[in-house]
Amino acid sequence: MPMSPMEGLPSVFQVVCTLPPGYHQYKFIVDGEWRHDDQQSVVSDPLGNVNNWILVKEPEPLPGVEGLGQQGASMDVDHDMPPQPGIRLDDHHHQVQHHLQAALLPEVPALSEVDAAASRQRIADFLLRYTAYELLPESGKVVALDVTLPVKQAFHALYEQGLPAAPLWDSDRQQFVGMLSAADFITILKQLGSHGAQLAEEDFDTHTIAAWKEEKLQLATQMDGSRMSPRRPLLYVGPDDSLRQVADRLLEHEVAMVPVLHFPPQNGSVPQLLHLASLSGVLKCRSSIA
Repeated sequence: MPMSPMEGLPSVFQVVCTLPPGYHQYKFIVDGEWRHDDQQSVVSDPLGNVNNWILVKEPEPLPGVEGLGQQGASMDVDHDMPPQPGIRLDDHHHQVQHHLQAALLPEVPALSEVDAAASRQRIADFLLRYTAYELLPESGKVVALDVTLPVKQAFHALYEQGLPAAPLWDSDRQQFVGMLSAADFITILKQLGSHGAQLAEEDFDTHTIAAWKEEKLQLATQMDGSRMSPRRPLLYVGPDDSLRQVADRLLEHEVAMVPVLHFPPQNGSVPQLLHLASLSGVLKCRSSIA
């Protein structure tokens, strides 16, 4: 359902629709990606998808028409009902969330062993039949960060683009050399808060990604108590790799995403960044093709 900007507020979008009484789940498509509103009530389904929800109440009867003879009627109050919209369901509200899910989701019958085995086989066939090329959106943008970029600017770029991570490009070597993610930023903050930190807050404006990655490698070596660890080769997948290979690569190395790179056949050609593959992307691909 398309939304349109509000008059006088071009950055605020709205849509008017009629909903029947009851509970409704909803989500937004922003720049081709499914997103929910963190400022509104949320609920998770059994697959881990997070949706917003809203309660549409029955219209109140007009005074003097239908409700005159019912003013003294009593009503049973259900204290297990979900909170009013605007109150976020979080880890402290598991019981309320359970009741809401029970009201919204039908009871799923248990699968027999035969059905479960058949379902696993269908998923395995799907992962082997389709390739990482299926993960590429019809339109979109890819972002890579140069290793000479200061750390502060790099994380500002991730925040402004709404990205959890981005591949790193080394112009001197003409190749992708790693990833920068929110986990790196958390590590930097922890390092700033520790005694004897080598990186001061004012260094954010000048300290480059390459320098930070070098310090991160040294820090890991100190924690292991061993000699300088060799740099790991970049984890990536190709567009012709099967979705099974994509999932195996993510799970084996315990990473959230890997770049999808295409290497042109011409010698000396620069690799092309096509997309960032993730397990959630594989699941979305499964649901869209099915």
